[in-house]
Amino acid sequence: MFVGLSVADGLVYGRCAAHKRFVDFQAFVRDVLVPAARQRKVQTIRLILDNGTTHTPKRLQAWLAATAQAEDWRVTFEVYWLPPNASWLDQMEI
Repeated sequence: MFVGLSVADGLVYGRCAAHKRFVDFQAFVRDVLVPAARQRKVQTIRLILDNGTTHTPKRLQAWLAATAQAEDWRVTFEVYWLPPNASWLDQMEI
C-alpha cells in the first residue's frame, strides 16, 4: 500500500500494488501524487519517507528531479527521511 496525505485538507491518496518495489513507488508518485497536485495547483510535494528499499534513498531524488523536468510536472519535491531503524514512526504501516 502506498499512501499520501494532504495535510492542508485531510485528503488521503492511496494505491495498492502487488509488490512493494521502487518501480511501484515511482508509479504511485507519477500516476497519483503528481496529477492530484497539478489538479489542485499544488507547487510543492513534501515526501516524508522511511529508509526502506521501496523508496531507494540513493536513487529517489535524482529520479524525481530528472522525471519532473523531462515530463514537465511543474511541481517541486522536498524529501524528508525518517531516522533509520525507527519503524515506530511509520504510522501508515501500523
